[in-house]
Amino acid sequence: MGAFVLGGLLVVPLTLMVVATTVVFGPLQGAAYALAGALTSALAGYGIGRAIGREALGRHAGRALAALESRVADGGALSVATLRLLPIAPFTVVNVLAGAAQIRVPSYLAGSVIAFVPGISAIAFATDRVGAALARPDAATIGIVVAVIAVMLVAALLLRRQLARDASAEAGRR
Repeated sequence: MGAFVLGGLLVVPLTLMVVATTVVFGPLQGAAYALAGALTSALAGYGIGRAIGREALGRHAGRALAALESRVADGGALSVATLRLLPIAPFTVVNVLAGAAQIRVPSYLAGSVIAFVPGISAIAFATDRVGAALARPDAATIGIVVAVIAVMLVAALLLRRQLARDASAEAGRR
């Protein structure tokens, strides 16, 4: 978990940390450790943002902070999950801005879990299958890897399209 916190502070991509954790610990333990590490890192970044405060951070990231606050105006877990799934800012930046915006901690954690679990699980499974394909490169193993990657890409594209539609509908109501 310490590596995730340090990686988060150094703005190391979360995906890279999940892959490394899966390689070291395997898909099940790796996914569990990655989830715990991602949540710990998210809380550390949140704490930094909370300590810096809305005023100080607002001077440097006013527009980004305002955009984040408008996206999670109701402060619910689903708003936080949506924020995490949208490619608006790196993991670390979202954490710090969420703390500065003073999003409620239970909503922040619940939304983070909702967003992290499917992604971390998919990355851990894909990493494991790629490792298996490299260790035993037969047609069946390679086919599984290609299928897993294709499903992940299609799911990500469909999710992004739906989130973009939701954001457009939200903007139209304002």
